[in-house]
Amino acid sequence: MTTTDTTTTDTTTTDTTNIDTATADTVRSLMREARIPASDAEIAAYAAAYPGVRAGVEALYAPVEVRYLDPALRFRADAVGPETPWAGPPA
Repeated sequence: MTTTDTTTTDTTTTDTTNIDTATADTVRSLMREARIPASDAEIAAYAAAYPGVRAGVEALYAPVEVRYLDPALRFRADAVGPETPWAGPPA
């Protein structure tokens, strides 16, 4: 008996047969706004991947605990040695 692992996704191929017109229009608008030229085949491939990418980005901000966190490290010029923390708010 052969079992198939359905938890992994093949990212090398994209099914472009069932693309929502609104999603394709959104991708086309985003590409146009960014001034990135794209053929219809490229738009179709990006539109097929767009819902998954969009869900991933939204998941980054879903937990309430991280909603207002600042993810960037700030360089502090006043840090002079290893005893002074250079990343984070001033002490």
